[in-house]
Parts: sequence; structure tokens; C-alpha cells
Amino acid sequence: MGVKPAIYDKVMQHIRDAMDIVSKQGLECNVNMNLVCDPKDSDQLLPFAQKAKELGVHYAVIKHCATDDDGVIKINYDDYAPLESTFKAAEAMTDDKTRIVAKWNRIGAAAKRHYHKCFGPSFILQMSGNGLVAPCGPYFNEKYKAFHIGNILRTRFKELFWSDRYKEVMDYLASEHFDPSERCPPNCLQHLANGWLWEWKGGRTTFPITPVPPQPEFI
Repeated sequence: MGVKPAIYDKVMQHIRDAMDIVSKQGLECNVNMNLVCDPKDSDQLLPFAQKAKELGVHYAVIKHCATDDDGVIKINYDDYAPLESTFKAAEAMTDDKTRIVAKWNRIGAAAKRHYHKCFGPSFILQMSGNGLVAPCGPYFNEKYKAFHIGNILRTRFKELFWSDRYKEVMDYLASEHFDPSERCPPNCLQHLANGWLWEWKGGRTTFPITPVPPQPEFI
């Protein structure tokens, strides 16, 4: 992402250190790696899986590449379909220590929205590197300042969370005046949360979820 190549070695060492700490202290937590897959870089999938196994992390996740509203990141989700065999080959490298996982529920046709309100940001807010708090990454741009909640460099997050501004933005996103299927780029961070919440609000699913997923406290 524009950093110097030497940063790669530093990141690899951080992962080794993290695994060492978890192992020596017997911590009940996972160390995970993620690869955001641009279809044109699919030759990196199997080396990523192999590197994850060498490092001994608990999970290595292959994710989709999200697009943006301005078309700076141009991804055709149909280009993921020919990579299915490569994704499966990576997953087949799973062993007793490291699980390789492709996020099938976010790749290709699974990226399409079937919901018409946005409930997810109330559970998964996003914050930019400059401290800006907004409903989602695609709305960090200044032209979407109508959706901006505030900045933690000037206001404590606790105050932002309990502010009238936060409620105003969340209420608007969950109203009939905002339809993410028409106004948002595909496959946002809140996509799966929105899909489940849409079903729950419509009485088509129940809570709590059964069976309980692993690490239910993780958000």
C-alpha cells in the first residue's frame, strides 16, 4: 500500500513475535492474516497460504477487494469466478495449525445487495487514519461530509458516540430515505451485517444465533 519494501520484513517479524507471545503465555486468542485479492494478482494466493503456514498463524483469510464510489479501484466481481479452483487449492493447504479460508460469502455474486436499508454502521463504525469517524470507508471523502460524525483528534469517541450527530446519521441511514442498493458501492464492510439485520428486522431470522459461532464476543 505504498510503503517501502523493508516494511514487509518488519511485518513478518511482528507476526512471529505475536505467535511466540500467544504460545508461551497460553493465550486464548487467534492471530490472523488477511489478503485482499485483486483478481489480477491471483498468482499471490498460494504463496500467501504457504507463508501463513510457515508463520503458524491460526487463520489466513482471502478476502474480496472492495470498490469505491469514484471508480478509483476498478474491480469486476465476475473476474473472481475463474479463480475458484485457486481459492480451493489455497484452502486445501489447511493443516492442524493453520486454517486457510476464502470468504466465499463476499466474493462474486455474493457481493450483491438484497437489502434496502443500512443498519450496519451502528455496530461497525469506521475511522480514517486522520481521526475522521464516518459510517463507512467509502464515505471518508470530504464530499460526503453530510455523513461525517466527527473527529477523535478533537472530540473523544465516547462523546461522538453519545452525540445528537451520531444519532442523526444512524437514523438517516436506517430510514426509507437511504437505499444502499442504489447509493453505495458494492461489498462494503457492513455488507454481511446489513444482510442479516435486514432479515432480522423483517422477522425472517432469529436472535440469538444458533449454533453459537466461535468467539461471539469478537466484533
